[in-house]
Amino acid sequence: MGTGAAAVVRAVADLKVPADAVVLEAPYADLRDVFSARVGRTGMLSWPFARISLFWAGNSLEFPAAVLVPAEMVKRLKVPTLVVAGGELTADDVEAARAVAAGAPGAPTLQVIPGAGKPAVLRQSEAWFEVVQAFLAGLPPVNDGPEAPASEGAASPVMLPDMAE
Repeated sequence: MGTGAAAVVRAVADLKVPADAVVLEAPYADLRDVFSARVGRTGMLSWPFARISLFWAGNSLEFPAAVLVPAEMVKRLKVPTLVVAGGELTADDVEAARAVAAGAPGAPTLQVIPGAGKPAVLRQSEAWFEVVQAFLAGLPPVNDGPEAPASEGAASPVMLPDMAE
């Protein structure tokens, strides 16, 4: 979910995909830290291999991967944001989620679900849904205006521009 959280933040904050609220689960604070930790777990020296891997991943996708820093990106959101983390994550992972929540608009909203790892939605689904439902219930109602058509099922998909833009 960590990289998915970065994608959601980028889509809503930078690419202007419409959203009334955002729920992020177990976001990382900085992609550079993720690469360093993962390379370090292999027994290799984090430097320079993590930086080279990060560069190569971004280069392969024609996107500067080092700019994916959710702790900074989340500051550009304009909608209520909930950050969820499992209590069984590493202390570094929970701290990363805390850093992202601290940068979110409005009051920092971090919910740590005891006994949940990653993804919490699968490990402690009932608790996860309770947390998310409580967050959504606390949001003001959405008024799409009188010209908005009545909902007839799923919303139309939003086409995103290429990552390189």
